[in-house]
Amino acid sequence: MPAALRVLRGKRVAKGTPIAAVGLPRIPRDLSREERAAWRQLTTEMLTVPGLLARADRGVLELAARLAPMFRRAAIYVRDHGSTLEVLDDKGGVRFVQTRPEMTVVVKLSAQLKTIYTELGLSPSGRSRLSVTPETGAASWRDALTR
Repeated sequence: MPAALRVLRGKRVAKGTPIAAVGLPRIPRDLSREERAAWRQLTTEMLTVPGLLARADRGVLELAARLAPMFRRAAIYVRDHGSTLEVLDDKGGVRFVQTRPEMTVVVKLSAQLKTIYTELGLSPSGRSRLSVTPETGAASWRDALTR
């Protein structure tokens, strides 16, 4: 049972249980505008579960923040142009149909993002496997949302 769930149920947590420092990680300076927006969206979602966000999550958050805009751009392109393209022969007939490169990007990035989101506790199954330590004071996570 995750440590946070044990605490919420009024049970003891074993001495020496490793607990990451809770708090908002520093946003990387070189993120693009879209990546910064993805970072803020992710951290805002994580802050809604007290104790879920840890400073040690910075690397995984950065990876998700960099991949999410790529995924969105590719998904929009596929939505607007379709998932396949036709390669024509010299006479204008269809020589063959192939998957758009953007569709391959969507498939690969969606799998990677799903894994990252699960690791960060942004899915029901991901949260059930995490050990989080609730912050002291109910207002602490709300304060971080307004920064």
